[in-house]
Amino acid sequence: MAYILRNEAKTFGISSDSEIKVDYGAAYSRSRKVADGRARGVRFLMKKNNITRDRGVRHLHRSAHDRGRADGGGSQSVEFEQCIIATGASARLLPGTSLGPRVVTYTEQILSESLPASVIIVGAGAIGVEFAYVLRKLWRRGDHPRISRPDGPAGG
Repeated sequence: MAYILRNEAKTFGISSDSEIKVDYGAAYSRSRKVADGRARGVRFLMKKNNITRDRGVRHLHRSAHDRGRADGGGSQSVEFEQCIIATGASARLLPGTSLGPRVVTYTEQILSESLPASVIIVGAGAIGVEFAYVLRKLWRRGDHPRISRPDGPAGG
């Protein structure tokens, strides 16, 4: 929406006598509020429908049970009729790097209340590509970095 308002407003019949500005902080606050509401809704529906959430490392077997380590450690067997596997994502750092003010993972960036002045995104998975897209659209024209794809030349 920010990109459309800033760069393609006339196409949609939108005009303004002053420059349209984007308040990333306000957008960030709204996104956290929406995400928290969705998470609460999912937890409510899971509880309402007697769905058990089980975190840990698991090994699935052909029969309707699995064995694995629960979060607290130890071995545990769980039986089920139906199973949903939600693996989530985890970030890996490049060898020789460590987290700090200039090196962050998607988790730190998504929870940041401000846009970075510049960025290099390492990784072409869904999360990296989405960050590249969103950040490119939020920066004002001319302010964004060049984005290099592993399968082609740098984009501008």
